[in-house]
Amino acid sequence: MLSRRHVLAGAAAVAAAPLLLQGQASAAEGTDWVEWLATHRDNVGVFADDGRGGRIAHQACRLSPLASAYKAIHAATDYLHGLLGVPALIGQWLRLWWPGTNDELARRFLTDPEFRAAARARPAPGLDAQLAWAKTTHRGSAADVASLHRAIATERIPGRNYLEFAFSGSLEPGELGIGYKGGELAGVINAGFSLRRTDGTVATSAVLVSDLAADDYITLHSGVNDFILGLCLGMLRDPATWQRVSRELVHA
Repeated sequence: MLSRRHVLAGAAAVAAAPLLLQGQASAAEGTDWVEWLATHRDNVGVFADDGRGGRIAHQACRLSPLASAYKAIHAATDYLHGLLGVPALIGQWLRLWWPGTNDELARRFLTDPEFRAAARARPAPGLDAQLAWAKTTHRGSAADVASLHRAIATERIPGRNYLEFAFSGSLEPGELGIGYKGGELAGVINAGFSLRRTDGTVATSAVLVSDLAADDYITLHSGVNDFILGLCLGMLRDPATWQRVSRELVHA
């Protein structure tokens, strides 16, 4: 029987293979990300709850590749392992290079030293291959991601301290903690947030963008920090951003 340690170590070894873009990403400075979101509405799932009775939902149940967004539950690895199993942790990465099911490739990686060495030595494929592969990986919805972040923020699932560490020095008055986990694959950029306030309310937001064409993905990739902070977190902090997203994405 394969131990969790072997499974996670193997997954880490394969996941370390970089997914590389071809050429330099174009500049995205000055992009109006609410406008960008509205323009790409067919590629976007959004769910946000301000914790005070307000909600934004656009294709909130649309299934998208989750990339690393699902790793928000890694303060609970036994749960993840039991839920997804060996194939989910290793096999999907190996399908970048070899045909076969997740289960077949994962077990071959863990039991065949020559195959494992070959997998570790493989260079990343081109962007077109990555775009096609990303569509076949594990999927979930913006509503799922937001619900997960609320469960962690309210400690129904462990891991709050880990998710809130990155923003622990960036809190504004009235904020107790900001939990964040993003994820990216070729053509896919995701973000999930929770915001705990001193008044006892908890806000959540999740934005899942997927199935982008190469040029659109490169533009978003180039400005991803501003997109995630200014828009995904901005919805929870800035009433003007919340109102714009609601107006231009949901009510347009």
